[in-house]
Amino acid sequence: QEALIHEPDEVRGRIRVVEADMRQFDLGTRYRLITIPFYSFQHLTEMADQLACLQSCHRHLEDDGHLVINVTNPSLQRIFSEKSFEDIQPEPEFALPDGRSVIRKIRDTKKDLVNQVITSEFIYFVTHRDGTQERLVHELPMRFIFRNEMEHLLARVGFAVEAVYEDFQKTPFGTKHSITEAGWSAGEMVVVAKKT
Repeated sequence: QEALIHEPDEVRGRIRVVEADMRQFDLGTRYRLITIPFYSFQHLTEMADQLACLQSCHRHLEDDGHLVINVTNPSLQRIFSEKSFEDIQPEPEFALPDGRSVIRKIRDTKKDLVNQVITSEFIYFVTHRDGTQERLVHELPMRFIFRNEMEHLLARVGFAVEAVYEDFQKTPFGTKHSITEAGWSAGEMVVVAKKT
């Protein structure tokens, strides 16, 4: 809700912030569009939880409503690499408004290939204005999902996939990136599905 403070009244009047479990929610209304952005669907590491989430979305959509899901296009190089993510993709230092500076590193700590779950640590090296330093660690398991698997999950709960893109400019999936290309990231996967 903090992000809404600086928005005009007209915008704030159209937004309702609800904290709920994405696997089982009941908002008492239907929508023309539901989005699941920023890879949040990948935090559901069990298939039963993924299906429950999609069923909740299906219930909340109007007839012919749309669901748009953004997940990563799995990189086989990352999945099978012995290298840590931080060795491949370092991030630049950034400053916070209060004067602290932060360096973030990400490293994969566990790879459960059978269940398609990679657990990463997000490590924040924070330098305060007085020079004191601290190290904060946040563990994050994420399930990688391949295109055909995503389409199958959607079909199981009553969606028809209309399009799959590899970016937010609607580039058709597979145009610039592929699952087997060299490199650390295989890009985005943006799936547009219609309630049937």
